[in-house]
Amino acid sequence: KTDKHGEVVVCASGSVVKVIKYDTGKVVWSKSGIANSAHGAELLPNGVVAVASSTPNTLSFFDMNSSASKTLTLDDAHAVLWDPKNEVVWAAGYTEIRAYTVKLSGGKLTVTEDTAKRSPFNNTGAHDLAPVYGDKDKMWVSTFGKIYVYDKTTNKFSESINGSNGIVCGRRVKGLGNF
Repeated sequence: KTDKHGEVVVCASGSVVKVIKYDTGKVVWSKSGIANSAHGAELLPNGVVAVASSTPNTLSFFDMNSSASKTLTLDDAHAVLWDPKNEVVWAAGYTEIRAYTVKLSGGKLTVTEDTAKRSPFNNTGAHDLAPVYGDKDKMWVSTFGKIYVYDKTTNKFSESINGSNGIVCGRRVKGLGNF
């Protein structure tokens, strides 16, 4: 939800990213030609849109209210997720996740990686990041062959949740979540 536009939907597909008003379907912001394969997009509370693009391996940030932008390299970037508790954007690449602080001041956009939170996993092909509802310290990470629960406090991955012996799911999971 934004102060200016109310409830919105953020979507990425191909080379286009859009922010759309949920109630009317009106496009309030759009950027085309940003990448060949935009996979994930997230609207941050400061009006910046974060975009993960697997081709050409980029993580891009765009201010919706100005021309300010920043692009970083992330191998096979696939997903981004805003973390309101830690005030960082998590991004998933081919073999790791990373966390970034994103500041917007005076029309200048600054993106800084928190390298202490850079976490490789024992699999390849990250595809999705999602909050674990009910536990603000954890998030879901899906990869080519596994689903993990990532603990944002310890920076560790687990293949179980709530004491289970593993998360039962097939390969190539594109998205996940809980209620």
